[in-house]
Amino acid sequence: MLVLRGKDARLWLSSVSEAYRPDLLCVALKGGEHNLPGVLDKPDRQGTTAWLCQGTHCLPPIHDLKQLNLDNSPHFAANCTL
Repeated sequence: MLVLRGKDARLWLSSVSEAYRPDLLCVALKGGEHNLPGVLDKPDRQGTTAWLCQGTHCLPPIHDLKQLNLDNSPHFAANCTL
């Protein structure tokens, strides 16, 4: 699962969606949402942040879209849609 949170979450989602990744669920949150379940309950931060998660375990947050390189991560193949 890829959790995107922040004002540019949809832009990041669009970038991630350029490649076919059938095994990744993507969730884009604009920020300000409350009472989210488990893995979606990520802190609001200045800017946009991404978290790559498997089950309830998430990798450290990614704050730069250029660093979000799913193609080199064998654990996260994805299909994200807007």
